[in-house]
Amino acid sequence: MSRLTQIRLDAITGSLTSIESSAGSVSAGAPASGFASDLEGVLGHFASAIKRITGGTTFTGQSQGHFSTDLTVTGSLTVINNITGSNIAVNGGNITTSAATLFIGGATTTGSFQGAVAVDGRTTLAAITEKMVPSVGGTGTVSYDLSQATIFYANNPTGNITANFTNVPTSNNRVITPTVILSQSATPRIVSAVQIDTVAQTINWANGVTPAGTANKQDVFGFSLIRSGSTWKVLGQMSTYG
Repeated sequence: MSRLTQIRLDAITGSLTSIESSAGSVSAGAPASGFASDLEGVLGHFASAIKRITGGTTFTGQSQGHFSTDLTVTGSLTVINNITGSNIAVNGGNITTSAATLFIGGATTTGSFQGAVAVDGRTTLAAITEKMVPSVGGTGTVSYDLSQATIFYANNPTGNITANFTNVPTSNNRVITPTVILSQSATPRIVSAVQIDTVAQTINWANGVTPAGTANKQDVFGFSLIRSGSTWKVLGQMSTYG
């Protein structure tokens, strides 16, 4: 005849009410091997381990799937449904999705990237804005940092400008198109020469004619920096507005 035997945990440990405090006293570097002097110590190790996983300040009352601290994943992280957060950083890895749409930001917020973004395939944009770097005056060699922007605006240049484009990507079979806008005074100036990272380049002007600036107008100098065969070819043109 079988007999049911009941073991009271409080009789073994003396009390289970101290597990919470026991868990709090275990440091993050403590071994979680389960070797402890009694059941209270064993459960304390487990409770402390759960606290370290979730980042919570207490063992009890943790919301399902909720983490109260940064989550670091050294391997792969697979998300079945959604991942949301105010700051999601991926260092040295990839974000991939099999979904049709990857949402970054929202209707009233702006998603941002630091560094280059490479997109294979078509890109559809509802609207786009570009950063512009303004300056006043300008003459001689002026450096334009293409890691900051590709549109540069010079108000009332005091002499012809040699545009030194810096931090230009050197991957072959690529084209980058910087623009220099000169807001002219009564004495017009032009972008008369181009350098790429201080190395002088030949400007192949549209129709083979070096343009002349236009007094009191907006002259827009557009350049195509073509990288092919580890060498540069520079195309240039000027349009006048106003």
